[in-house]
Amino acid sequence: MDELRLPRVSNLAALSVDLSSFHLTSSSSSFYSWHSRLGHISAPHLKYLISKGFLGNFQTHDISYCSGCKLAKFSALLFNQSVSPFVAPFDLIHSNVWGPSIVATKGWSKYYVSFIDDHTRYCWVYLMKHRFDFIHVYTTFRSFVKTQHSAIIKCFRCDLGGEYTFITFSELLIFDGTVHQSSCTDTPQQNEVAKRKHRHIVGTARSLLLSAGVPSAFWGKVVLTVVNLIN
Repeated sequence: MDELRLPRVSNLAALSVDLSSFHLTSSSSSFYSWHSRLGHISAPHLKYLISKGFLGNFQTHDISYCSGCKLAKFSALLFNQSVSPFVAPFDLIHSNVWGPSIVATKGWSKYYVSFIDDHTRYCWVYLMKHRFDFIHVYTTFRSFVKTQHSAIIKCFRCDLGGEYTFITFSELLIFDGTVHQSSCTDTPQQNEVAKRKHRHIVGTARSLLLSAGVPSAFWGKVVLTVVNLIN
């Protein structure tokens, strides 16, 4: 089973790092010394000061690997690259709900839900008027998979949105024998396939709407068109 992407090291491990290893020494380069003296300033700003002669004339270096910056400034720990062992369509489906939109479509939809097949990256999108329409939409998608592809969804991955925690939805997954994988709170990296697809769809849809001068109320049709183009 595909493992969700977990941090490389724990917070406890990060706190146990020997901070003395980041102290300046007499052998530290002038570039790194000034980087530290100026509060771990960014490389472009430091190079600008050097080019103006404010700090003297010395060789510049790459400070992107400054251990002090990494330890102090990162807002989250790194995640390992996810490698999926699923080798057949519908072995794993990623899902995400977008919305609500400020502007409703002509059909009064304010949301859409995406279903992405892990193996083929093929995407299906359904417009929804309300979040609680999700269970009806999933039932429709589930029937489509069974009828048109003679398959059953083996694993379903999503976030902890309320539409995915309905008892009716959970019972439907149990009935089909589908494994339910949900990401941890405030950890979108564990549902990154759906998140990336969402950004791709929304960004392309906005480009089409703006370049064609189409009213925002047609965003639903544009999203469906974009998904067809991406597929």
